[in-house]
Amino acid sequence: MEAVLGYATGITKTEQMMYVTGVNCDLATAREEMVLTKEAWNRMEPGRALAFHGYQSFAPGETTPRQAHEIGVEFARRMWGGRFQVVVATHLDRGHLHNHFVLNSISFVDGGRYHDNKASYYGQIRKISDTLCKEYGLSVVEHPKGRGKHYTEWKAEKEGVPTIRGQLREELDAIIAKSFTFGTFVEELQRRGYAVKFGPNVTHMAVKPKGAQRFVRLKSLGANYTEEVIRQRIAGQRSGTVKPFRRKYPNRGYKPSRPHKKLKGFIALYYRYLYMLGKVKKGKPPKKAVFFLRKEVTKLERYDRQFRYLYENKLEDASTVESRQQALEQEIRVLTERRQPLYAQRKEAENENTRAALSEEIAAFTAKLRKLRKEKRLCAAILATAGHVAEVVEQAERLESEPEKDTKQKQPERFRLR
Repeated sequence: MEAVLGYATGITKTEQMMYVTGVNCDLATAREEMVLTKEAWNRMEPGRALAFHGYQSFAPGETTPRQAHEIGVEFARRMWGGRFQVVVATHLDRGHLHNHFVLNSISFVDGGRYHDNKASYYGQIRKISDTLCKEYGLSVVEHPKGRGKHYTEWKAEKEGVPTIRGQLREELDAIIAKSFTFGTFVEELQRRGYAVKFGPNVTHMAVKPKGAQRFVRLKSLGANYTEEVIRQRIAGQRSGTVKPFRRKYPNRGYKPSRPHKKLKGFIALYYRYLYMLGKVKKGKPPKKAVFFLRKEVTKLERYDRQFRYLYENKLEDASTVESRQQALEQEIRVLTERRQPLYAQRKEAENENTRAALSEEIAAFTAKLRKLRKEKRLCAAILATAGHVAEVVEQAERLESEPEKDTKQKQPERFRLR
């Protein structure tokens, strides 16, 4: 929640927070108020959404920052103002103006949870947004296209972070490029451990990587991966009219920098883990553990941050990480206690300059606390996932150490010399 609020209200994006407004909450204490709402209704639920992050965009040049922000605030009030705390921020850093909404998932009125679904989107969100834009004489999307990519997949691909579906597309491209017929394409999929569903009784061709729980319909990967298009691509390659299609991915390679001294404990474990995932990302994975490791590659950058933190702070085992976490908790407690009375002082101050000075002091404490809380979360993540990392490394190394099975079939004896 702290991260998304920090992003939405960024001073470089909002003209020094000129276009940021809190609905049912104070900007300076928005996060704390949202947390207090959850605590008041006993809704601090692990694993559930803490907040929702929404967007409202305008066509380039058709509105002003002030008007766009006014529309965003009015939208938040109509949509959520009766029950929820919302922060509205208008960003000016792109070619088009757009509003960000950070919505507390729990209502301050009745403790109910906000439900984000198709009904709320088409029945309320889009309807209210379109109504407001028409009231202000702005354009709306009359005939929206179908579903786009999930935000996490879109963001990952934009930043060059591998995704499961992205890796699947890349492997399919490589198999198609070396296939002479559709039959050899299917055979190569099966040779690589995929289960394949296709044929006259199957509406949509689907594949399931080894170790996966579900089949993936190829059409869900994009227009270039339906069974009909794959057949056309292979036929075109065979005739020489179509060149093999190869998808380009940014940040193709990865290799953690080699520390100068010998590594121990958690640090050595994470380094080994990153080395293995780096090979998968570069297209040179261990042969037997490739399916097992492919899903782990999506977490590579997250674990890279954890490795850097462990190495830079010389944290080699769980006890040193726990000690660091406790020290951070104590520092957070002290700073929070020092910041608390400043809110009352600012409220009672009669002089505008005094209030401004107190606001700056509060903001400085908040910035320090944000950094400390982020570091504390990193420690908690390391403690929660180090066991998983060890299990992944152990299982991958065990798979690679297994002897090769003889897959060659014995040929029938045709001639015998005596």
